[in-house]
Amino acid sequence: MGEFGFQSYRKYVEHLSLDYPELEWLSNFLSYSGTTPSVTRVRIIDSIGSRFLKMQDFLTSGKQLSEALKSRPDDIPTRVVIVSYIQSWNIDRDVINTIGMHFKLDPWFLWGHLDHYYESDEALCKNRHRGFQQKPVEPLPSERVSVEIALGSAGISATILSSPSTVVVFARDSRPCVSSLSGFSKNKLRGSDVSDLPEYLRDLPSSRFKASLMKLTPDEVRSADTKLVEYICPYAQFLAVEINTRVQQLATQLEGQFTVANAGMAKTEILEGSWAVLHDHQLYLSAAINSLSAFAPPEPTSRISLLLEDYKELQQRIEQVQQDLRDYLNRHVSMMSLKESRLGVEASSRAIAQAGSVNRLTKLAFVFIPLSFVSSIFGMNFKELGTGRLSVWIFGATASLVLLVTLIVFVVSRISRRNRGVL
Repeated sequence: MGEFGFQSYRKYVEHLSLDYPELEWLSNFLSYSGTTPSVTRVRIIDSIGSRFLKMQDFLTSGKQLSEALKSRPDDIPTRVVIVSYIQSWNIDRDVINTIGMHFKLDPWFLWGHLDHYYESDEALCKNRHRGFQQKPVEPLPSERVSVEIALGSAGISATILSSPSTVVVFARDSRPCVSSLSGFSKNKLRGSDVSDLPEYLRDLPSSRFKASLMKLTPDEVRSADTKLVEYICPYAQFLAVEINTRVQQLATQLEGQFTVANAGMAKTEILEGSWAVLHDHQLYLSAAINSLSAFAPPEPTSRISLLLEDYKELQQRIEQVQQDLRDYLNRHVSMMSLKESRLGVEASSRAIAQAGSVNRLTKLAFVFIPLSFVSSIFGMNFKELGTGRLSVWIFGATASLVLLVTLIVFVVSRISRRNRGVL
């Protein structure tokens, strides 16, 4: 930045935002310090003699980081700088300033990385400070300034600098690695003290990325020194392993949930959630393929070309699981239809039984209602009871006559309805 005459990287971005309104958000982002800066870790890894022998680790920005960036011997062909953090809004702005000033980073690189990974779960960031409310349009291959690899809210952006050969990586560690939890307690891995575990098995993606870089063979280092994008391959491979692990776990869960016996009891939310997860993984793979393809060497046997073949194989596996999910969905719908039909038959049977009970009550009513009517007329006014002048046989004769007339009306009505085909 020295030739531009700016005292800080933020001032440089602020100046550019006058001509490029899209950078105004990044300028505002760098102006705010967030709340308490989260741990922003900087790892500097140098290749020496076709091997990674030197690694420097910094947890804060300061004079030591600046001096480490400046002190680069001539016998170091390639330097990889990894900046890792948890949430975008709490990233240490001093680290961005130091890295940006030293490497003269293209602001569009940081704009894309920080804004692409800006998520609603970052509760510490106020809405007015947020970037895009919708997912940005993916750039064309000719417009790419960095390699973008994402898995949900976690991911990296890497920019390649040719003079001197440097790969600058910004990594957001917002979720643990599913594929690294085998054999260890998740609660233990998510704790702050994981020093007793091998670093390759620690839960943060950037830790696995660094460990993978340190395990590169001399031949792989020599190849990556000539094709710098290959230094991104360990993270890209990690992404493939993560997605493959999650897809297999999801497939196993679906097989257990949607067996023939349990298909009718499966929850629709599980179906919808599974489909959303598979769809998102397809999008992550497609975006990674497009990003890597823009920087991939044309040789079909290059490491990235082979990695892209793995990605395409993963896409086919996801498509197969999606097809299985469609079959599960059809089975679920069929079982639900059968269940609803069975419930309908049971409801119809109960309705028929209730109708029969009502019919029997109706027949009894033909007997008791006329008798009740006659009783209400005569009451207790009979001389045999000492309360009237009428004889009780008049009540009996009247009740029998009314009952007979009622029965005749009932029989005639029933015969008439039967003749009309109602019964």
